[in-house]
Amino acid sequence: MTEAEWLTDIKPDAMQSFVDDTISSRKLRLFACACCRMVWEQLTDARSRRAVEAAEQYVDGFATEEACQQAADEAFEANLFCGGREDNGRGAAAFAAFDAANLEEGNRPRQAQGSVMYTVAFLAGFPWDARKQTERQVAKEEIEIKQAEVLRCIVGNPYRPVIIDPTWLTSTVTSLAAGIYADRAFDRMPILADALEEAGCDHADILTHCRGDGPHVRGCWVVDLVLGKE
Repeated sequence: MTEAEWLTDIKPDAMQSFVDDTISSRKLRLFACACCRMVWEQLTDARSRRAVEAAEQYVDGFATEEACQQAADEAFEANLFCGGREDNGRGAAAFAAFDAANLEEGNRPRQAQGSVMYTVAFLAGFPWDARKQTERQVAKEEIEIKQAEVLRCIVGNPYRPVIIDPTWLTSTVTSLAAGIYADRAFDRMPILADALEEAGCDHADILTHCRGDGPHVRGCWVVDLVLGKE
């Protein structure tokens, strides 16, 4: 994949495959969680939502491996309770939540993407109806575009890695970034850009990303860079 393709691609599968060997497991799992949050309204069983939240807590050290895996197992039970992912959209969403939190050996959170894609088909027209094929395809393409944008938010530009200048990390900058991360307050990203600029940051990629329309999610490369997260 070329740099131009990375910056414009709307197929998250190819993008994720491109960075799969270099992206941290934390970021990969946060991407899976972000995918699940795209269909949050379909996670109607509280166990499914708890699994996504447990995965997010686990990657930052606020939940143990045992607690995360228990939440994943409960999400799998929710999937079965909903009738399984083959029978309805809620079941597919629950299975995506299970994948996002599952820590069993050999599991990679990228599996969640397939489950979320599967769910979209239901969101666009369950039960299966040939007359709704076009609507399902449009919905799938729309969420693929959003996932590609989210992956770019998490990874940044792999062709142009950024090293932050420690002098930019003022107390204002770090406290803003910490608040954005903790509260999911991504509407404050332009304020973070202003604070960075006041601290001497003139890096176009950083400032443009902060002031862009997003979407922004947990794992955003700029926020992570400020907070020293990988």
